[in-house]
Amino acid sequence: MKLNNLKVVRITPQELPDSYLFQLNYIYHTDRSQFTVMYEHRGQVLMVNTGIPEEDIQKFVKYAAFSGPYINNQEDEGGLSGLGDYIYDKYGEYTWRCLIDAYRGRQKVVKEDMAAEMAKTILPAIKEAYMNDDLPDVYDAELVNNLYSVGAKTESHGCGSFGLKYVFYLGYLMGCGKVKV
Repeated sequence: MKLNNLKVVRITPQELPDSYLFQLNYIYHTDRSQFTVMYEHRGQVLMVNTGIPEEDIQKFVKYAAFSGPYINNQEDEGGLSGLGDYIYDKYGEYTWRCLIDAYRGRQKVVKEDMAAEMAKTILPAIKEAYMNDDLPDVYDAELVNNLYSVGAKTESHGCGSFGLKYVFYLGYLMGCGKVKV
């Protein structure tokens, strides 16, 4: 998915599509009457209440579209902490959470695109090593599957499955010579 500039659509609370009411009610724990902003990921659209001043809409866009990796850092450290505080203080937790979710969703797209490009450059080296008959074949499917399964059952504290992380670290430790298979 290509990351584009955010498109802003101004709507009244009554014009908010029903599909976003679920998010508003059950994810952000608020209702239609409190609607300030919602983010639509596929179209990269920020739906903003018509009652929000234009200067604040621009702040919403700046926050949600922030391209740096650490949005909660202070401004002198390259983040937007002060702007986040302004949004939270003026519009409340739901508005801030919605915008931070938009930021995180957009950052995920950036990371996925970077990973896809990196994979394209790394894959030829992996294929070359895999096809090299002079290298030992140390792949152990049972070990990899077991590590993945154990990792998948490990509490991740919102960081995703540890299954792939455990498999990654197996490869890392093998490459460092700390684990012999």
